Amino acid sequence: MTERLYGQDPYLRQFTATIVERTAHHGRPALVLDRTAFYPTGGGQPHGYTLGVGSVALGRSFPVFLDSMVVLTVAEMWMIPTATTLTANLALPEARGRYRSVYGRTWGLSLALGPVIGGLLHDRVGPAAIGWGGGGMALAAALGFLGLLRVLGGALERREQAPA
Repeated sequence: MTERLYGQDPYLRQFTATIVERTAHHGRPALVLDRTAFYPTGGGQPHGYTLGVGSVALGRSFPVFLDSMVVLTVAEMWMIPTATTLTANLALPEARGRYRSVYGRTWGLSLALGPVIGGLLHDRVGPAAIGWGGGGMALAAALGFLGLLRVLGGALERREQAPA
């Protein structure tokens, strides 16, 4: 079993590991390590959010709502560490505190504005508007994360491989 270092230190940038297995993943060479700081499936979590929030709008019964909440909860459990790690990795070491504070402020802003906007949508448009609006925003976020991965993925790899 691979030891997951990202749960112990989200700012970890270097670690040592032993190669346990050489394999292939989707036709590409891959390594299995005895320990890792890489968070798995680092770009797919927003899709779970999209599915969970969008299904709230489509559901018309309590069991569907309950299933939506389970999907949202699991997606959030995956998304938060991934987004935190991405934020830390995008920042230069000397600017990491600033990146983390802006990231934290965006969460606070969403917690303040979300109920207000949700209430307005519920009262003026209808209850399903909250799910449709949230699903649309989650889809936009998923596309944004995929775009970020496409644009910054190579830059992050080059920065990681650069000699210190």
